[in-house]
Amino acid sequence: MSSSFKKFDNYNEEWLDFVANCRKGVYTEEYDIVMGGIANDKVFRTIDLYFAGDISKDEALKRLMFDSFAYVSSLQ
Repeated sequence: MSSSFKKFDNYNEEWLDFVANCRKGVYTEEYDIVMGGIANDKVFRTIDLYFAGDISKDEALKRLMFDSFAYVSSLQ
């Protein structure tokens, strides 16, 4: 049995879309392992503002660009 793996190297549009879809319960792809940035308090604030429509995707990405990127992996 092979495992499907997804790795995010930084906070980017693909990462933001993945997090947004996961929060909405929309899974376009199934992964056994996901590795990438964690959403700490500062990142969560940016994501929450984006989800609420208070900031655009471009603004969210600009804010995320300045956050440090810490890795976490997840097994489903």
